[in-house]
Amino acid sequence: MNKADDNKKLVEKMIIIFFFAFCVLIGVSISCESNAKQKAEQQAKQEALDKAEFAKTPEGIAQAKAEKARKEKEALARREFDIRAEARFNLQQMAKDPSSVKFRNDYAKTKNGHTVICGEINAKNGFGAYGGFQRFISNGNPDGTFYEENLKDFNQAWKKYCI
Repeated sequence: MNKADDNKKLVEKMIIIFFFAFCVLIGVSISCESNAKQKAEQQAKQEALDKAEFAKTPEGIAQAKAEKARKEKEALARREFDIRAEARFNLQQMAKDPSSVKFRNDYAKTKNGHTVICGEINAKNGFGAYGGFQRFISNGNPDGTFYEENLKDFNQAWKKYCI
């Protein structure tokens, strides 16, 4: 054999070794990614199981109740805010001079699942003077918004919904 044949065989062996090493590295990389993905999935499953088990404990039950109460309180606050805005809008529309309306001491009251806004309103009358504060009740709807001078049995309604 001559030197050229030896060199050719050496290059072929080197290519085979390089290809084998490359395949091993690629296989290890794929294997590592697969293991990491499996490990993350197992960890997520374990966390879900731990969370489910925690939910059954007295602390977990108390935490769930507290979270539910917090969400209900937030929902009520949003509903009261919306009703207050609608009540103010409706009362302004009822006034002779909507831009002159002033509110004070308004608050939300919820009884039997029904929320109303109670408070006091003052606005300019037909002569351009403020008539003085008077009480109002509103459920946020135009047909459910009243103030003292436009409802015959206002005191009874006030006692029923605002006290």
